Amino acid sequence: MNFKKERKNKRILVICGVALATVVTLAGCGKADVNVKVYDKEDETKEILNGIVSYVGNDINNEVSNQTENQITTNIKKDSTKEIVYDLVNDAKEWTKVSEYSGREIKYSYSYRIPQINIDSEDANKLNQEIQDEYLKEYNEMKEAFNKYGNPGGCWKIEYAYHINGDVVSIVMASFWDGDSVQRTAYNIDAKTGKEVTNAELLNKKGITESEFPSKLSNILTEELKEMYTPSEEQLSYRGSSPIEFYNNQYKKTTSLENCSVDNDMYLNKNGQLCVIAKRYNIAGGESTKIIVNIDTAQIYVME
Repeated sequence: MNFKKERKNKRILVICGVALATVVTLAGCGKADVNVKVYDKEDETKEILNGIVSYVGNDINNEVSNQTENQITTNIKKDSTKEIVYDLVNDAKEWTKVSEYSGREIKYSYSYRIPQINIDSEDANKLNQEIQDEYLKEYNEMKEAFNKYGNPGGCWKIEYAYHINGDVVSIVMASFWDGDSVQRTAYNIDAKTGKEVTNAELLNKKGITESEFPSKLSNILTEELKEMYTPSEEQLSYRGSSPIEFYNNQYKKTTSLENCSVDNDMYLNKNGQLCVIAKRYNIAGGESTKIIVNIDTAQIYVME
């Protein structure tokens, strides 16, 4: 797997049609937490909304549709008493604070879940180390900030889900940051052999060659994002000059074969469908957004 090191300024998911900035979170088995509020500025709160996009409710959860863990032919667990993927970290807290600006009592929260792959193999150790290098490091930094300042700072939620298809276990990670910024990564391992499942092997399961894949992904992005990259009259007026060239450039970068390479993180979702974590260049906000492209259904899951 080509492990991504996309930093915070490239993790923004833009949510349109909401007057205030709104954070969408994945909690537990993929359901949005409708009770928790987190801060934007000292005097503002962000509501957690339920069911904004199908991706929240339908993809990031621990449901196993094709088979249960017990139906895997064989597996090489390190700890037979635990699931094949379990919580290395599960830490959540809620607290209230009175705003010094408005005098209102505001509810805050953080929630961190980090997985451990329970397979006794070199590749499992390698993937666990990659997860810890990225997400456990972030967790430790946020906990240190919370213990010191009473607030975790940038990253307020880390979540994961795993899906089992045949002997392939796919783990999908997401970390949520202030400013509606999200990082996503995916990991795949064979529970029978203990070997990492490569993108080429995932593609092969779908009868797609590595040479065919960039064009296939590019075609989906080209069709599905066409409307987004067409400026409206209001947008043309707002900018004061024609943004058509800018929109076209962002569209071309998003749909380019280079951007649609086989190096993008891939995984099998709960329905055994091939999903890709792809980069979409934005027309507002941060430089780019990580979106989920379902190759089997030619659908894009993005918080819009």
